[in-house]
Amino acid sequence: MDIMEILQKGKETKASDIHLKAGTKPILRIDGILHSIGDEPISNEEIYQLLKTMLSVEQLEMLENKVSLTFPIRFQEREDTVSMVIDNATLIV
Repeated sequence: MDIMEILQKGKETKASDIHLKAGTKPILRIDGILHSIGDEPISNEEIYQLLKTMLSVEQLEMLENKVSLTFPIRFQEREDTVSMVIDNATLIV
């Protein structure tokens, strides 16, 4: 499942949050309840590759030198906020 499929699924289900943590399946928060989606866990490398498409070089450097970063994104006419945390060298989006 790629990021566009995850975002589309989040939109279709009216998820308030999408959680991506390396080593686990993507999770959608729908009406306050967490639902895992997809067949495979997402890897740290997949999350990093996703971030490379979304972040500027400066933002990537900030994330590598800090433990968290928050920024806005637009997806199909809707603006949302992305919060990222690094926990024990693992990316959590």
